[in-house]
Amino acid sequence: MRVPRWACGWTRLDRVRSEDFRTAMQTAPVQLKMREQRLRWFGHVLRRPKSHPIREAMEFEAKGKRPRGAPKKRWRDVIKRDLAEDKVAAEDAVDRMEWRRLTRAAATAHD
Repeated sequence: MRVPRWACGWTRLDRVRSEDFRTAMQTAPVQLKMREQRLRWFGHVLRRPKSHPIREAMEFEAKGKRPRGAPKKRWRDVIKRDLAEDKVAAEDAVDRMEWRRLTRAAATAHD
């Protein structure tokens, strides 16, 4: 956030909150931009053939028992949550332009 603040002529001494800065600059919060990037990558992977290594890696299920303790957060679970929050279906990724429109709209709809 340092460089954009500097571009506006603000310093840390001005004590402008990040939320106020994002409103003034009309930028989305980092969490929403990260969600947009995750969904863009997910769409890219889904458009690959099933025999493609990255697609096989995404659909890979490890055999055996899971370790003790709470389950670790998996990328697949995060994507599932992102799809649910943005009300987007994975099947929409086939149409690249529609997927781009849906994922970008999801990132800007929360502003």
